[in-house]
Order: sequence, then C-alpha cells, then structure tokens
Amino acid sequence: MALTVKLIVDGTNLTSKLGERSWSVNQVDGAAIDTMQFVIHDPDNSVTQVQRGKDVILEKSDDDTVRYFGGIVFRVTTIPVGLGRELHVIAQDWKIILDKSSFSARYTNVTDKAVIAAGFTAAELTEFNVTDDVEVIRTAISGITFQNSSVRAMLDQLADMTVATWGVDPFKKLFYRKLSRTSASASLSDAPDDSLTFPMQNSQRVLEMGMYNAVEIKGTKRASADVTDTYPGDGSQTFFKLGVDDKHAIYFAPDGEDRIQIYHNTGSEGSPSWAEDTVGLEGADTNGVAGITVLINILSGHVIFNTAPLARATNGWQIKGKYLSAVIGFAEDEDQIVLDGRMYKKSIGMGNVDNVDSLQDVADEFLNRNGPKDVIICDTEYDTFKIGQTLEVTNSIYGISQKLYYVEKIRLAMKGKTVSQSRMTLQSVKKE
Repeated sequence: MALTVKLIVDGTNLTSKLGERSWSVNQVDGAAIDTMQFVIHDPDNSVTQVQRGKDVILEKSDDDTVRYFGGIVFRVTTIPVGLGRELHVIAQDWKIILDKSSFSARYTNVTDKAVIAAGFTAAELTEFNVTDDVEVIRTAISGITFQNSSVRAMLDQLADMTVATWGVDPFKKLFYRKLSRTSASASLSDAPDDSLTFPMQNSQRVLEMGMYNAVEIKGTKRASADVTDTYPGDGSQTFFKLGVDDKHAIYFAPDGEDRIQIYHNTGSEGSPSWAEDTVGLEGADTNGVAGITVLINILSGHVIFNTAPLARATNGWQIKGKYLSAVIGFAEDEDQIVLDGRMYKKSIGMGNVDNVDSLQDVADEFLNRNGPKDVIICDTEYDTFKIGQTLEVTNSIYGISQKLYYVEKIRLAMKGKTVSQSRMTLQSVKKE
C-alpha cells in the first residue's frame, strides 16, 4: 500500500529535494524520542531552510491530517557533490523540546491535568495542545514542587505518581492517560485475506529469557477489612504483643465503632463465651479506672489486661479491628516459571499509589516490557498500525494462532518517495 509523502522543513515544501531511498522514520512506544533521517539534494546550494532547530513535518501528500513525523532538525551533515551538496539530516520529534525546557513552580490542591497545563505555560510551551487528550487521574495533589525542572521531568514525575503513560503526537498534541492499549483494526497472518488480515513479510521470531518472570508492585498501605484475631491465655499473662504467629498488628477500629474491640473468653476452649472488654489507650487511660479493663498501645503494638485472660490453648482472648495492608499488583508468566525452573521476581515500591487496579496495570506492563521476550519483527504493507496498539498474529511456522502482540516499534521504509512498507517490532502481550 504505497503512499506518497510530503516533506516540510521550516514551513517550506522540500519534497522535490528529498532524495530517493533516503529517508526513514523510527517510532517507539512510550515517551522515548522518535527520529527521522533524510537526505536533501541541493545541486545549486539554494536550500536555506534546513538548519538546526527548524521544524520538520512528514505527512501524507494528499491529506495533511495524516502525519508520520513531527519534530525539529537535530543534526545536519553537509557533503559536497559536484558543484552542489547533499544535506544528511537527523530530526527528533517534538518531545525533545520538553527536554530542553525549564521552569520552577509549586502547585497545591490541584488535579494532575491542571499541573500539566500550568507547567507547559510556565515553561512557555503554549504551542502544545495539553487539553484534548489529557485525563484527570489524580483529582487532588496536595503539593508538588518543581525546581528548574524540564517539562519531561514533570510529566515523568506525574506519570509515576498516577500510573499513567504520556507522549506527544506529530501534531504537538500531548496524551496523558491511564496505562491502556487500543486494538488495531486488522491483524497479521501467513494466510491473509487482505481485508482484515494482512501478510507478514520478511518476518522473524525471537524468544528471549528476559530478566523476570514475575513482578510484585507494592503501593501505599491502607486499612484492611475488619479482621478478628484470637490469642491464647495462660491465666497469669496480662501483657500481649500484637501481630505474632501470623496475626495482625491492629491499628484501626472496626466499621461502626470508635475503638478497637477486645474480648476475653469466659467459657471453655471448645465452647468459648466472649465477654467484651472496655478498651483504653495506654498513656492516656489507666486500667481499672472508669471501667477500663484493657489498655492498647497502637504504636508499639501491644495490649495490657487488668485481669489475665483464662488459661486457654487458643481461645484466650480476641481482638477485632483493621490492620494496615499494602495495595499490591502482581503478575507472573506461569509457563516461563516452569521453563526457568524457578521464579525470578522483581519487587517494586510505589508508595504514592493506592489503587489496586492501577498497580495491576503497572505489574502487567512491567512484565510485558521486562519479562520473557516473544518478539516478532516483520514488514507489512498495511500502513495504519500505530505504536502501542495490540493485534493478533497467526503464523503456522511459529506455531501461533491469534496470539496477541503490541506494536513496540515502527520503522517506515520507502521506495522512491513512497511508503512501501512498515518494519514493525511486535512484543507479545502477557497480560491483557
């Protein structure tokens, strides 16, 4: 599916100067920098637009709503050719501008979207669209400070806090959204129908062990659901440490109560009868005063009874409340664990995240990127696949049928001044 293209540098159409078989565009997933390389033939030394820092746009020749690249000239190498010259150019996409920016500010009690808008304004990058594809993920950031920070650093910091992904498209439109992938409208197959499935050309499959086959992402700690832990008694012990023998250190009252609940057994081991104690706070209250029968120290995690619980092997006394539980996202490649013969697990702390679904997204994405690799590299003439999209791949030689991959890299290749193929790197999706 050949597409003619148009090259615009510093507002000037230089397509007629674009050398045949001279250009390529490399697109990558995430916030990394996309690049473009091209050659300008300048036999009369008349081209003045190709200079460092000038805008570069590569778009569909008959449709300026379709852009393959947008960025700035990074490097120009001049090579004499006869009485003229060739300009060998490397351009980097708009995200490089975010690296070169700098601002200082503090924002309090605002959304992450508001921080982004204010940061771009403070850095004088108002030419970027930071509205249309920017989600509100964190509704109230209590306080965040940037000191001589780049806009990229700001976005990276916010993305870490909110478990988001971000990037900039060729039209200078920023996207900032929850980790997610969209499905492509077509798939690849070695038996294509050229309608919904398209051929894989010059393909290869690479299987690699990877660094990890499992990952655990720990977020902030929060109160658990109500739990009841039962402890033994010996008839003489009044001091008990909480959180021993796989029990919990209780920090909060159960639902509907203003204090942690403690009970002692007035019945037998096999037929307990639970009598509620009056709980006071050690340091503020005193056992035996105002009817208080047991003191609790939440910080050090212990209780002190006024009267020792009866001798019972397990059912001496009970405590009911909530403990602090870390929000966790976990992902594993079970098949790879079997192949490796052990679990290679990575543990990561994200103490600012309290949403289990967000942490699970991070865990899944981490394993996709850092786990065992199942990579397919292939050419396709189907030109509408986009970075980050998922698609199904079927190939009888590789022994896969409708297996899900995501587009990690795209290299636009060409013949003459047309896009003839997309060289894609696909990474298997381990968690959907």
